[in-house]
Amino acid sequence: MFKGGKMIVLVWIGICILLAVLGQIFMKLGTKDVDGITVKKLLSKEIFSILFNKYIFPGLVFYAVGWFLWLVVLSQAELSYAYPFFAVSYAIIAIISWIFLGETMSLIKAAGILFIMIGAILLNVK
Repeated sequence: MFKGGKMIVLVWIGICILLAVLGQIFMKLGTKDVDGITVKKLLSKEIFSILFNKYIFPGLVFYAVGWFLWLVVLSQAELSYAYPFFAVSYAIIAIISWIFLGETMSLIKAAGILFIMIGAILLNVK
């Protein structure tokens, strides 16, 4: 099940989660910085100013590096083991967005985050 050892797989998963969270947060900041993005903008010459925005470009880099490291995880662990951990990134993004981006956090959202965390744990309990 674990080619490189369980602990190293967990470290790689943690790094992938961190990079995905950073990528999403930076890309969100970038969308605010360029005053929104539309399909029309993406299909025009504006795509270059969007892609090389001071937030979007690092966000894409974080995301790309995380994607490549995810391939390392997949080569060392079963997908059914690794992917539930990755779901924790959704909860982390929601919490960071609430704290740092001023997004809303309702009781229902908070409960959903809690269920995601519990589900990720339960899917990996033997």
